[in-house]
Amino acid sequence: MCPSLPDATCTACSTCISLQEHIQVMFHQEESRAYSCEDYLLALSRSIPSSSPCSLPSSSSNSSASSSTTSSSNSNPIDNECRIKMTQWCFQVVDFAKLKRETVAVAINILDRFLSTATAPTASPMKRAYQTLHCRKKYQLACMTTLFMAIKINESKNQVDSKTFAELSRSAYTTSEIVNTEFEIL
Repeated sequence: MCPSLPDATCTACSTCISLQEHIQVMFHQEESRAYSCEDYLLALSRSIPSSSPCSLPSSSSNSSASSSTTSSSNSNPIDNECRIKMTQWCFQVVDFAKLKRETVAVAINILDRFLSTATAPTASPMKRAYQTLHCRKKYQLACMTTLFMAIKINESKNQVDSKTFAELSRSAYTTSEIVNTEFEIL
């Protein structure tokens, strides 16, 4: 609505022209699929069928048991069950911290968009996403990192830092791994 003509829109004032330009840019972005999110799990299942279920870091305090559990599933590509388990873990974290549940939706959206860039193992910007699709340990790190990012973006009481997430991982990941993954995703 034009500020100078409250009951109509015009094509002459700078506010209306700017608004029209913004809408044209948004239409162009939608048509160019610049912000599209592909079904990476479907594409992955067609190329490499997964043979074992997702295993998350063990809750036991024995670190050798934990590392053997995750290392046996590291080379397996992720699947829908793995995605569901990590999403459930994210909800447990936000519920425990009394954060907004929509923060998990933001985190999974960021993760999906990142993983949708995985086209080939050699294309340098997409290499990390491709590796993440094929390694459950890297997928877990990426999921934890996107939750960390979503909390920073979506929560007014930003009460977590990378050290907190390293502790949540039961020392499976370091603070530097979380920070480095954040930069790679961005």
